[in-house]
Amino acid sequence: MSKSLKAQNLPLFSIIDLEQLRRENHLEGTEVTDFFTARDGKVYLLMEQPSETQGKDWLSTPSAYTAVEIRLDWAEQRVLETTLFPLGRLKFQFHYLRPVGEHFLLLGARCAYRENGPDQNAWIVSRNGALLSRFCLGDGIQDCVVKKDGTIITSYFDEEENLWFYYYDEFRLVRTNFKEDLVFDLPIEGSGAFSVAPSGNAFLFQGGYQQQDKFYFLTAHGGRLVQRWEAIPICDGSKVAVEQCSLLSSRMLFLGKNGILYGGVLGGDGL
Repeated sequence: MSKSLKAQNLPLFSIIDLEQLRRENHLEGTEVTDFFTARDGKVYLLMEQPSETQGKDWLSTPSAYTAVEIRLDWAEQRVLETTLFPLGRLKFQFHYLRPVGEHFLLLGARCAYRENGPDQNAWIVSRNGALLSRFCLGDGIQDCVVKKDGTIITSYFDEEENLWFYYYDEFRLVRTNFKEDLVFDLPIEGSGAFSVAPSGNAFLFQGGYQQQDKFYFLTAHGGRLVQRWEAIPICDGSKVAVEQCSLLSSRMLFLGKNGILYGGVLGGDGL
């Protein structure tokens, strides 16, 4: 990216202070394994209390997990309700939490092949942690989305019944409706996440290689990108130092280095 690139603020709002959440719910020592905004607008966090006892290998090392569900009014930018679901001590290393109807999908990014077959790295559990089913979704999963009908896809899916994906190693952005494709050449290589405005013509991309702490607005017209700016995450007039992000459709989550989870919505023009 050029150093002369213009900058534009990316307005955010505070969702929850994780240290306060830990203190108030006796979750001291837990780590945030995953945070995600579902298609119904609710925000989910997976909190993990690592075990001091090691299993046969790191994949089978048990941890105590807690799911956190946050109901938001995205338009008013306020939290309506926060609910915790203790899932208990589970003997697998999970990296993703996704709602599946009234239950949860716990998914491990990695699985190993053993004498009796591959690890079952996808677990469906009830909201009190009861195991309902287990199956294998393969090794090396980077992201996961569950559709309303229960279909599990491990790529980026937006709200307009189109599949958006950004792939290695040509680093092009593609929108497909499974009949025809729209392909954008991007000036970013190695981005880890992106968000799409409802118009489908404005995007927020996390920076690429060696730039994971930076974000960029891009706009498109007529099937090609026409403008880009550096995006500066801002909350209450102060710049937010971002540690991690989770982007889905136009809704954005940012975990600040200060331990606060922030939210944002990508508008029609990307600003």
